[in-house]
Amino acid sequence: MLKGGVAAIMLILLVYAGSVLVLHYLFVLNRWLGIILSAVLVFYCLAGTTLINEVRQVFLAADHSLEEGRKQVSRIVGRDTSELTDQEVRTAALETLAENLSD
Repeated sequence: MLKGGVAAIMLILLVYAGSVLVLHYLFVLNRWLGIILSAVLVFYCLAGTTLINEVRQVFLAADHSLEEGRKQVSRIVGRDTSELTDQEVRTAALETLAENLSD
């Protein structure tokens, strides 16, 4: 357990340090390249966070009522949600999350 936690922290720190260095050198090389890459990174960070929040809202809505769960999941999936069961609503949300986070 401890080794896995240390490895996870080291990986996060390495990715963070690498990102900071790349952004710094891009800003030094060309200000606009730095700005563009920063915007792309912010976009992907916000998109992932927003999707995770939407999936949480699906689960909260499904806990309240099946109709609310169907309505909420229809915001993030492209299929007809009117006939989904409670389990299918939750599965659809998780499948969407998995598909989009892996892209």
